[in-house]
Amino acid sequence: MGKDADMLLVTMLDDIAWLLNLRGNDISYNPVFFAYLIFHKEGETFKVDLFMNKDKASDPEVMKYLGENHVSLYGYQEVDAKIAEYAAEGKKISIHKDSLCHKFVNLLTTHKYEMVNQEESILPLLKCKKNETQMQGMRDCNVKDCAAIMKYFAFLEEELRKPDHGLDEFSGARKVEEYRTFGELYKGPSFDTISSIGPNGAVIHYKPKQESA
Repeated sequence: MGKDADMLLVTMLDDIAWLLNLRGNDISYNPVFFAYLIFHKEGETFKVDLFMNKDKASDPEVMKYLGENHVSLYGYQEVDAKIAEYAAEGKKISIHKDSLCHKFVNLLTTHKYEMVNQEESILPLLKCKKNETQMQGMRDCNVKDCAAIMKYFAFLEEELRKPDHGLDEFSGARKVEEYRTFGELYKGPSFDTISSIGPNGAVIHYKPKQESA
């Protein structure tokens, strides 16, 4: 947040998800949710104002978790009024201009906020340092995914021996995704399965389409 600021404004969705240890599915292939966040200190207590679709945080366990961690939940559009409120109190806000969207540049300027620009956001630097649980999770994830790919290759080798196998790029992609779902804690792919052959093999992030009957 910086010693010269009273608050830190966070707008990067992956930073918000990491900071709160929460995940969502508002964007395909990304475990994030649409939100804004203001991190601030009241006395000796660090607090968070979280602005998002309240319906998506209505689960009792989520609400309990937010309360225990001093997170106040607001509607997604309430961020404008909250910033105006803090501006009237003369609060200084810490920002990172390289990740600040145009909406907030205008909003903070309109309310004559005193902005303290961070040359480098601290959150990506903190995310770089992995604890043992996180590192083991990455190892386990790769082992499970490699096992799914090996099962698929074995299936492919056997299936392609059949003259009437009927496999194409699309059905191949569905099959490898099926093998991946067998893994414990599977949540979904990180992007569309790249399943290609022949001239399509050189197409970056190629996405096969189901052929019409």
